[in-house]
Amino acid sequence: MAMKKAVTILIIAIIFAVTAVFVVSRKSHPIASTENSQNFSNFYKLLDQKILAYDVDGILKKHDELFLKIANKQISSTEANKKIQQLTTELKSVSLNSPKNLESWKHKKLIPTNGKTYFGNWHLRSFLLSKESLGADPAFAQMADQSKKVLISYIDVPIQNPNGNLQNMDEPILWNKKVGILPPPTLMIKAQLRRGAVPAIQLHLFDSNVEGWMKEQGAKIDKSKQLDVTDVINGKADDYLKKQIKILNEIDYPIVLLFINEFNLDAGKFFGSSGKELFFNASDLYGQYGDPKIPDGPERTKDSWIRLKKIMDEAGASSHISLASHAGGGHQNKAFPNPSSNANWNHMQYYWPGDGVMDYIGMSAYGYILNKNKDEMSLYGSAYYWWQEIKNSDWKNTPTFFNEFAPIVSVNEAPDKSIFNADYMSKYIQLAFGEVVPNDYPVSFVLFITPSNVPVESGKLKDALTKAVVDNPFYANTVKLK
Repeated sequence: MAMKKAVTILIIAIIFAVTAVFVVSRKSHPIASTENSQNFSNFYKLLDQKILAYDVDGILKKHDELFLKIANKQISSTEANKKIQQLTTELKSVSLNSPKNLESWKHKKLIPTNGKTYFGNWHLRSFLLSKESLGADPAFAQMADQSKKVLISYIDVPIQNPNGNLQNMDEPILWNKKVGILPPPTLMIKAQLRRGAVPAIQLHLFDSNVEGWMKEQGAKIDKSKQLDVTDVINGKADDYLKKQIKILNEIDYPIVLLFINEFNLDAGKFFGSSGKELFFNASDLYGQYGDPKIPDGPERTKDSWIRLKKIMDEAGASSHISLASHAGGGHQNKAFPNPSSNANWNHMQYYWPGDGVMDYIGMSAYGYILNKNKDEMSLYGSAYYWWQEIKNSDWKNTPTFFNEFAPIVSVNEAPDKSIFNADYMSKYIQLAFGEVVPNDYPVSFVLFITPSNVPVESGKLKDALTKAVVDNPFYANTVKLK
C-alpha cells in the first residue's frame, strides 16, 4: 500500500495537487476573476487552433513564463490580465510554420519498432507548453531537444472534478477559484506533437489516484456522480466517451489513449451484483457478473475496454489512436504488498479482452533496489511476475510498455533513505535502461519519471541518460507509424 500511496502523491503533482504547490487565496490569485479566466480561455482557444500550423514557439515560452509567475504569486491580477491580452494580440499575427515531422504523421498510428524501444517521459508539468518546460529536470529538456530521443510524452487527465462535472478534452481545466485555469488537454496534446513526441494521454475514471488527488486538495467529493468501470460497461459514460473520442479523432495524429489506470489495483472494487463491492466483502467472486469462470472485477475491467474500443471503431478513431492500459507495479509479488494485486483471483489472463481490442498492455515499474533479485523491491522484481503472466497467456503477442518508470516516487517511502545520494540516479539509469529493459523486459516503450525528493545533479543525470539511452542503439531514434 505504501507504493500505491506514493503513486498518488506523485500524480498529484501533475494535475490536482499542483493546487498544493500553487494555492493562493482567491483575493490574490491573478486568474481568480471571471474577466481574467475568460481572457485566458480566449487565448487558449486561439492557441489550440494555431499551435500545429503557425510559428508559436515564442508564444509558448512566454505563456510558460507568465504561468509560473502567476503560480508563484509574482505578478498582480491586473498585470497578468494585461500580459495574456498582449499574448493573444501577438498570437493573432504569427506566421505559418508547421513542424516538418507532422507532415508525415497525419492519419498515422504508432506501431512498435522491431528490436528497439521508444524512450518517453512523464511530462510532470504538462500545463506548461514549450519544449523548454519538458519534464521535471533541465537535463531532460536539453536531452529531448538535442537528441530527439524522447519520442512519447505522457499526460494525465481526470475526467471529472470533485463535484462530478465532466472535463471535455477541448476545454480549459477549471480549478476551484483559488487556483484558476489550465490549458485544455487538447492543447497539451498538440504541444507534445509540435515538439516531435507522440502524446500518451490517460483518461482517469474515478479511481484510487483520483480520489487521493481530490482529498489532497481538501475537496468535498460527490461520489454519487463519479464515473467508474461499472458506469462504462452499463453505458452511463457512453455519451461522454463518444464526445471525447470525437474531439481526439479530429486531431488526426498518432495518440496513445490509456484507459483504466493500474487496472489490477482497482479491479478489487468491482465485485458483487452492483459492481461496486470490495472483493473481500463479496459473497461470490466469480458468479455475479458475466462468465462464471472469470473473476467479476477483471471481467468488468476488460468489458470496459471492449466498450471503449467499439466507440473508437465506430468513430473511425482506431486508425490513429492506440488503446492502452497498464497494471500497477509488483503484480503478484509479495515484496510489493497490495491485497488486490496479490490476490489469488488477480491474474493477467482474466483481463484478456480478445484479439483486436488493446494495442498495448503495460505496467507501472517502480523499484528502487539496485539489483536483479525478483523478490525484492527492484525494477526487476516489480516487473517479473507480470512479465511471466503476460508472456504465458493470451496477451503474449500484445506489445508491452512501462508506465510510471522510476525507482521510487518519494525518498520518504524507502526504508533506507541513505542510499539516495547524488550518484544514485546515475546508477539506477544505467541498470534500468542499460541492462534490465534491453536484456530482460524489451518492451515497446518506456515512460520515465524524474523522481521527486531524490537528489539529482543535472550534469550527472544528463551524462547517465546520454550513455544509457541517447548513445544506446537499443532505443529508437524515430517513431514508426502506419
